Amino acid sequence: DKVAIMTEMMELSPEDSSKFWPVYNEYDKELTRLGDQRIAFTRMYADNYGALTDKNATEIVEGLADVDSRRTALLKRFFQKMSQTLNPKLAARFVQVEHQILLIVDLQIASSLPVVE
Repeated sequence: DKVAIMTEMMELSPEDSSKFWPVYNEYDKELTRLGDQRIAFTRMYADNYGALTDKNATEIVEGLADVDSRRTALLKRFFQKMSQTLNPKLAARFVQVEHQILLIVDLQIASSLPVVE
């Protein structure tokens, strides 16, 4: 679904599309690695939910904050790369659409987790 949304929202010419997708795929591979780390922290929370210690809570929150920081840095780095490959306006559109998709996914994950007791 994400590729379909990105395709529709980017409105790229065939020439721009041939430049965009290789860079996007590179970005998506790196994003997937960060997503795997995020999942690991979410699993840690789920596995320890009933007996969450202060140490676990700190490790999870600091780990997730680190992943979020690296995800923001990744988006910024690929904005620069897209700006050079296409132009800053299309790169900004990529960031805007990607950020919206990430927010929706984050909200779905967050809303499925119980609040820390």
